[in-house]
Order: sequence, then C-alpha cells, then structure tokens
Amino acid sequence: MRVVKGEIPSKRKRKSKDVTKGDVIEKARTKRRQNQTVMERGGREEKEEEEEEEEEEEEEEEEEEEEEEEKEEEEEEEEVKH
Repeated sequence: MRVVKGEIPSKRKRKSKDVTKGDVIEKARTKRRQNQTVMERGGREEKEEEEEEEEEEEEEEEEEEEEEEEKEEEEEEEEVKH
C-alpha cells in the first residue's frame, strides 16, 4: 500500500493500492464508530469478563509454578540431608 501525498488526481489515474489522506481519515472514523457501537451494546462487559478469566488463569498458573518450586526445594533439602 502506498500513500500518495499531494498528487493531482486528474494528472494520474488512481490505482486501487493508493491510499489518500481522506481514505485514512474515513477508515479511522468508521473504526471509531464500530468500537463505540460495540461498547454501547455491552461489548465492554464481555471484554471485562474475558480479562477476568485470563487473570484467573494466570493466577492458577502462578500457583502451580510456586507449588512445583516448593517441591523442588524440599527434594533438594532431602538430598542434602542424606
């Protein structure tokens, strides 16, 4: 994709891969509108639920890792005693 800056459209035929400043602005506006409507419909709640689930999974993984580390430390201490 090429951004064409300051060219006069009448002198050069516009190609489909050319992106003008107006196209970029319009794309940003439509994206904002879509995001806003999703949030109004309750998309925000869905995102929060997903984030909470991810946090819970991360906490569980951390707990498992801590348990494994404790087991390894205990095994090392037992080996030192013998």
